[in-house]
Amino acid sequence: MILLYELLKDIIDVDIKLPAFVTGLSLDSRKVKKGDLFFAYSGTSTDGRQFIDAAIQAGALAVLREADEHKDLLTWQNKTPIISIKNLAEKVSHIAARFYQYPSDDMTIIGITGTNGKTSTSNLLAQALGFLGEKTAVIGTLGCGMVDHLEQPCNLTTPDPILIQLLLNDYRQQKIKTVVLESSSHALQQRRLDAINFNIGIFTNLTRDHLDYHGDEKTYAVAKRLLFNMPTMQYGIFNLDDPVGVKWITDFKEQLTVCGYGLNHEVKCDNYPIITAHNIN
Repeated sequence: MILLYELLKDIIDVDIKLPAFVTGLSLDSRKVKKGDLFFAYSGTSTDGRQFIDAAIQAGALAVLREADEHKDLLTWQNKTPIISIKNLAEKVSHIAARFYQYPSDDMTIIGITGTNGKTSTSNLLAQALGFLGEKTAVIGTLGCGMVDHLEQPCNLTTPDPILIQLLLNDYRQQKIKTVVLESSSHALQQRRLDAINFNIGIFTNLTRDHLDYHGDEKTYAVAKRLLFNMPTMQYGIFNLDDPVGVKWITDFKEQLTVCGYGLNHEVKCDNYPIITAHNIN
């Protein structure tokens, strides 16, 4: 629990000091409980601002809504504050991280991005770390939790920014020290992962996909690349059988500690290590 003004200070510019604690966060008006802070902004399929009334009726302590030019910064409805914020979607990850007391600070976060192979790579990596005695959780397409017991299904490859922070907080309480997180281009572009302290980034490959959302291959690649520009990123691991991986390892070799991998025995470089797999067939 945290007071509303403490949760929002330095994140949004509003001076409102309710003597009540925020007890939960919600993006879904159907799941709002008394004391929750409800976020209302436009998504890819629905506009959460349509459900503000329902959230207030369900007991929301306050509402953060995406601002538009016709709304005041602060309005009230049934004694519930509705705070309008520009670019709200970009701030949800930071608000959720503060609410859950920054769980990613206490663990190693490995992000995996690419068109194909994210799920296989994340689960194989979690299994390998488990064999080494490292208690590791996975967040991704097949579900969330320990790799041999994925308890919670995920509707998206990468969950919404509130659920991610909730999961990380749960894993911290379980003394899990490493989390492997499938990082989709949608999640990166929508800023769902902004407040996660990534340590290691892995690139699998880039092929034509999701162009209905991103528009073109260049925009799609730019979204994937955001993972390696996360401010806490320390290591980058790139598939050198993909020309994008070859370019990115060069681009990031001064910024990160980098490593390449692949089946291509022709790729050689003296500036970083390369792991080459051998086909025994």
